[in-house]
Amino acid sequence: MSNGLIKYSEYHKGVEGLEKEHQNAMQQIGLQKHKTLKEQRDRAMAHGNDAEADAYDNAMHATAQEYGRTVAEMEAAIEKEKELLDRRNKYVSDAMTKFGFELSKNAQEANKAWEKLITDEKLVRLLRIFHR
Repeated sequence: MSNGLIKYSEYHKGVEGLEKEHQNAMQQIGLQKHKTLKEQRDRAMAHGNDAEADAYDNAMHATAQEYGRTVAEMEAAIEKEKELLDRRNKYVSDAMTKFGFELSKNAQEANKAWEKLITDEKLVRLLRIFHR
């Protein structure tokens, strides 16, 4: 690096990083769009509106194609995303349960220590003497 310029390799590496971030963002947008279309299709089917459901189904296929995937690949990516989210939620839930148990255990120990402290006969005598 000289005169405020960067090497081509550094520039290329930075561009690759930006391109990867862009691709990931676009894939997430595509997945969200697909999920929304699927929900709308399922809602139309539930209401017996087959023409509307077909339109949403066609839009799902067009969206998948727009993002370089098939509908099956979009569904698989959504399922994988859901499984990852479920695992994360379970981890957080388990951690919170463990933390809550530890907190409860510590509170019980603190209560026992306090109870022991206030019922200790020698301490009570000392406090009475001190307050006189």
